[in-house]
Amino acid sequence: MFQIVNYDLSTNLNFIIFLLLLKDAFPFSNFLQEKCQLLLTLNGFLLWLTYIVFRLILFPYWLWIFYNDITSMSGLIWNNLTWFEITFYPSVNVFLLIVSSIWFNRIHQGLMKVVRAGGDTRVVVETGTTDYNDESKKE
Repeated sequence: MFQIVNYDLSTNLNFIIFLLLLKDAFPFSNFLQEKCQLLLTLNGFLLWLTYIVFRLILFPYWLWIFYNDITSMSGLIWNNLTWFEITFYPSVNVFLLIVSSIWFNRIHQGLMKVVRAGGDTRVVVETGTTDYNDESKKE
């Protein structure tokens, strides 16, 4: 029993150390930041666009479909639904919509930083601000 627990702990620890070392050893991260600014800007825009479609539109659409299904059901199906199904499913979707809206705010701010910097992600990372008119922060 002790050997199994010890083996699992050491395996997990080795994997975590491997991931930490791999992060610094990845040879293309600096190349991407220096040479592929347009690609990184396009990637950020596509993240922003797909987030709108698959998060911010999906949850209200699900709520609308759920409402239409509930209101158009026959009495036989309506009686088979539990209180839990009627309240919990929409509540989870409303919660996910709120959390997704908060996350989208951060994604939108990040995209605007890159767009205002002219696609130069190095400026965004170094300054950490959205004020790109101040030359002292760029240097």
